[in-house]
Amino acid sequence: MRTLPLLLALLAAPAHATAWDVTLIDGACALISDRPGQTVTITHDPAIPLYTLTATRAAPWPGTTMFGIAFTGGEAMTITTDRQTFSDDRLSLIVTDSGFGNVFLGMETNTLATLFTDTDALPVPLDGAAEAIAEFEACGATPAV
Repeated sequence: MRTLPLLLALLAAPAHATAWDVTLIDGACALISDRPGQTVTITHDPAIPLYTLTATRAAPWPGTTMFGIAFTGGEAMTITTDRQTFSDDRLSLIVTDSGFGNVFLGMETNTLATLFTDTDALPVPLDGAAEAIAEFEACGATPAV
């Protein structure tokens, strides 16, 4: 009956105990945090190679001239860009780049990432991110199917 204690522990755990998951989406590796009112997805297709961060929320993102991520709760750092785009309904903010090393470092060494624009912010807890990044990087070492 070893499974009973494990089952009880899983049932007692908060619903978002592992807030970051790794999966394949259309052949690309995806690192996903899906919480009420917000989904943050980072995808990487080693065949391109290109990383894409998509931050989706219930309210439209305002017009902006910049996007940034402020990492806090560890080795604080801030990353900014002016290369953001939006989905047609403006519910998703999208940033694409050939490298995300600083983003992953921030996610691994901090407890909170605040995604921000000129006038708005979206706090994203990083619990479970370090473990998921290791899995995500291993996914990237395997050719996309």
